Amino acid sequence: MSLLEARDVTVRYGGIVAVRGVSLQVEAGEVVALLGANGAGKSSLLNGLVGLVRGTSGSVLLEGREVGRQPTFRRARAGLVQVPEGRGVVATLTVEENLLLGAYTRRGRGAAAEALASVYQLFPVLEERRRVGGAMLSGGEQQMLAVGRAMAGAPRCVVLDEPSVGLSPLMVDTVFAKIRAMADTGMGVLLAEQNVPASLAIADRVYVLQRGEVVASGTAAAIGADDAIMAAFLGLADGARR
Repeated sequence: MSLLEARDVTVRYGGIVAVRGVSLQVEAGEVVALLGANGAGKSSLLNGLVGLVRGTSGSVLLEGREVGRQPTFRRARAGLVQVPEGRGVVATLTVEENLLLGAYTRRGRGAAAEALASVYQLFPVLEERRRVGGAMLSGGEQQMLAVGRAMAGAPRCVVLDEPSVGLSPLMVDTVFAKIRAMADTGMGVLLAEQNVPASLAIADRVYVLQRGEVVASGTAAAIGADDAIMAAFLGLADGARR
């Protein structure tokens, strides 16, 4: 039984089909990269999986339980949490207040403190800047805060949409290393990205989308070594990704 499984998921915006019949799996402790050019349907698929698009059909299972008919907040409570493109940091709140927003679903005495401690262990810079307003953070720090806020809810599977957008190459490496570390704690991670080299460096498996359909899938090593796939669907000739 997979941690997250999509079965024949189709996403529509009115009469427009953005994603057509996609099936995929994410296991606990792995990073799965969803790759494709701009407009391939990556964000639409993620939004469909977490329930942000009403025109979604097919099945979404979390630990074998069908959640595809539940609203977004119930999917989040069940353990399926999204980190959106653009980060969504609340600029008027401090780092710690942003993290506490992510921990609101946790119950029990000391749960919030436990959530903060787990986030600060993975992102020490956030603890150092815990009283700083969100608007005062760098782009990389905001991205770490967005990921940390998702982690604060103790999710089973985290879905990330274009986390490299707006980051320097050095900060991309830092943030992606943290994403890999998240999976190594036992979470599942589904990562939608246009930065192919950075994604392949941390992913276990890959699905390639084109025009809303899966056109290739396999291990990150196999996809990265397939020059035909890399050139035809991801726009990278041999050597451009080395």
